[in-house]
Amino acid sequence: MPLYSFQCPDCGKETELLVAFGDTPACPACGSAAMKRLLSRVAPHANADAAGTPCAQAARDGALASFSPSECRGCACH
Repeated sequence: MPLYSFQCPDCGKETELLVAFGDTPACPACGSAAMKRLLSRVAPHANADAAGTPCAQAARDGALASFSPSECRGCACH
C-alpha cells in the first residue's frame, strides 16, 4: 500500500498513512471521517553515487559544516 499525506479539516492534524488507493482513513487524532488527501511534492532527481556519501547525509541533516571538501569523496556538495 502507498503512503499518502492527509489533513483533517476538523482538527487540522496532518499525518502520513499507509492506505489503499481510494480509501479515506479516519483521523488518528479526532476520529473524523472527513480526511482530505494532500498533494505530495515530487523529489528532485539526485546523483545516485553522491546520495549515499556521509557528507550528503550530513547535508540532508543540516550538518554539512562538519565535513571538509576532502572528506566528501568527489560528491561536489562544497
